[in-house]
Amino acid sequence: MVYHHDGIAPTAPTGEAHIRGAAPKSWRGYIIAASIAGGLLLGAVVCLALGFMGGFWNLGLFGVIIGIGVAIAALPQLAIVGRIFVTAGPQGLHTLVFDLPWADVSAYEFVDQNSTYNTINAAKTKADQVRRRSIVITRKATDQNGRPIQWGYTLPVNHTTNYDEFHAAVRAYAPQVRVGSALGAGAYQQDPGVTAQLRALLAQYGYLDISRGRGKTALQISPTGMAVGENSLPWNAITALAAVTDVHTTSYNGVKSTERTPRLVVITNHIDPKTGEPVVLRPAYPTHYQPTIEQIVPLIVEFAPHVTFGDRRTG
Repeated sequence: MVYHHDGIAPTAPTGEAHIRGAAPKSWRGYIIAASIAGGLLLGAVVCLALGFMGGFWNLGLFGVIIGIGVAIAALPQLAIVGRIFVTAGPQGLHTLVFDLPWADVSAYEFVDQNSTYNTINAAKTKADQVRRRSIVITRKATDQNGRPIQWGYTLPVNHTTNYDEFHAAVRAYAPQVRVGSALGAGAYQQDPGVTAQLRALLAQYGYLDISRGRGKTALQISPTGMAVGENSLPWNAITALAAVTDVHTTSYNGVKSTERTPRLVVITNHIDPKTGEPVVLRPAYPTHYQPTIEQIVPLIVEFAPHVTFGDRRTG
């Protein structure tokens, strides 16, 4: 079967699953706006028949403007109904942007987040004011730090929700592929040379400095605990770590810019007396810090097996 990237495909063989565009849950707003436009245009016709040219032009102009607005808003919604956006097929996962064979897919997940994926570079995201649903696919290929590459495709707001059918198709074609997008410590591909170097530094000094460049230390880890700024925490005070990306979009003179800040979130078992919630530290951990997150997390797992870890960074 040939998959066309215009979203039009022949009848799917048994077992294939598609996420398609769907109609809005309600057309009420469009119908009301169209009725108002129709009423204004009817009024314009009546005014013309009675010779009231001022009323004709005013009502007619407003009616045309509203009518055009309704068409601009409604036509794209109609155009996507039934269109295929994501397919789980015998050869792999297919979207309108990329195709990935099952041999290069280790996991996938439908994720809701305040960002959308780039349609040119599927690894990059852009902040969005509303939560959008995307399929995030974890590849077996890795980047230079040994982190599995993740590609994403953002679905239209209105789409079919036949996720159970989709999951069943994936299980049938690729039972080894798991559902999930968070990366655990075991997902990273380690460089034996770098690992040996870090272990040698640990043996020599008893700790590892996380450097932000020019000899400045951002964090520190050791077999006994972690230092984050002025906070020194033993491992038994830390319950979980998470690598995340804070995405912040600003607008100046109509030009939008997106700033991404990778962070290592440290969740402790200390309770904040003001909120009654666990104390959470969120130090920045940009990609130029050395050693990288990918390099230190396997060591942390050895130091503190009870500490859970998840990597949800986005590009």
